[in-house]
Amino acid sequence: MSPAKADPAPAGAPSAADTGPDTGPETGADRSCLLILGMHRSGTSALTRVLNLLGHALPERLIGALEGNEAGHWEPENVVLFNDRMLAAMQSSWHDFRALPPARLSPAEMTTARRQLVDLLGREYGERKRIVLKDPRICRLAPLYLEALDALGYRVVPIIAFRNPAEVVRSLRKRRSNWPEGLGDSQAALMWLRHVLEAEAATRGRARAFCDYDALMKDWQSELPRLARQGGFDFAEPLTGSAPIIEEFLSPHLRHEEERDEEISGRPALRGWVHEAHDALHRLVLQPASAPAQAALDRIGAAFDAAELPLSDLSEASAATIRAGAGALRAQSEETQAQRQMLEAGAQRITALEQRREGQDQQIAELNAALDQTRKQAREQSRAHIRALEDAAAAHRAAQDEIQTAHRAEVDAIQTAHRAEVDAIQTAHRAEQARMRWQAGKIDELNGLFHDRNLRIDRLKLALEHQRAE
Repeated sequence: MSPAKADPAPAGAPSAADTGPDTGPETGADRSCLLILGMHRSGTSALTRVLNLLGHALPERLIGALEGNEAGHWEPENVVLFNDRMLAAMQSSWHDFRALPPARLSPAEMTTARRQLVDLLGREYGERKRIVLKDPRICRLAPLYLEALDALGYRVVPIIAFRNPAEVVRSLRKRRSNWPEGLGDSQAALMWLRHVLEAEAATRGRARAFCDYDALMKDWQSELPRLARQGGFDFAEPLTGSAPIIEEFLSPHLRHEEERDEEISGRPALRGWVHEAHDALHRLVLQPASAPAQAALDRIGAAFDAAELPLSDLSEASAATIRAGAGALRAQSEETQAQRQMLEAGAQRITALEQRREGQDQQIAELNAALDQTRKQAREQSRAHIRALEDAAAAHRAAQDEIQTAHRAEVDAIQTAHRAEVDAIQTAHRAEQARMRWQAGKIDELNGLFHDRNLRIDRLKLALEHQRAE
């Protein structure tokens, strides 16, 4: 995992209001911290979220989901930034397998760092009774964290989570956006070794537990109670009540790499120290204070430290990458601080805007109430006006009906008189026509008589002229 960025929390991530059960302020031995220690890509995120679901509070500000960890990292953003700054100050980084000599920081610088860490953890967790804290970088700074948590009054229960180193190496190499170029399987394996060696050594003499990621994924119902018994802590939430959400969260599809333990010895980068350390961790799962296992890890650690210089010389290219990464981390840390200040200023502005919006919401509510009242009055006035108009319309229709009735009667009378007059005119016309036909007949008859008389006259004239001629 690379230096963290403040991305949005993943789906299902708790907000600042539900990072754990609200048990109120507690002090002294009543306060407990489950400190999750483990190499990157070793299941520390899954274990942390499950313990949170069982009642142990998360910090206020979490790193969201990133590449390769879609369910979320469940680690505090500010703690990651603090750890990156500490490693950079000690000329190291998150992917450096070399030991961290205390002399790299002066006693005064260590005192200042311890005080800053106490203040940081106090802000992140407040007065919560049960908390869970996780960041793989803490393995490298475990003594500092144990002192800070002790100073805050927590009973610290380290839980060392480990995973098949072959799976860890492959998982790291696949995250090209996080894993520095030039670093190979050997550097990843030595990182795994350094993290587990320092986490185990720093927690000796304390009640602690060891968690095999493979066992957690295969049978969490048995593994979680075993961790509680081994570490001497209990859960604030019942296991049975949280079972459905835990079962859903520990989905097999979130496990991107899976290999058999037997394959460790078959890989050159994992033979020897890494293989032996992995076996010793399995023995510590059964007995957290196993003397043979601790002796084996001490022997491996001493040999590793003695060979560190030759190993570093052989990895000169990777050392240059580490130094460049440390410088980039410092620059990124400064940039992140500036961005945080901008975000805080933006948050303050957002708060002011929200307060202003609340006032505006109140005004809007009052205006809406007045508008509703006005609408109600307008509706009542409209209904009264409509009733008056309807009454006027009914009276108008009645008057129109009366006028139309009188008009129809008048029209009927006029039409009746007109028909009678027409009938009389038609009767007189027919009579006149009959008289004219009679007169025409008489005229024809007189014309015939006149014609006959003219004929007789003509014959008489002819007879007379004939007689005169004789």
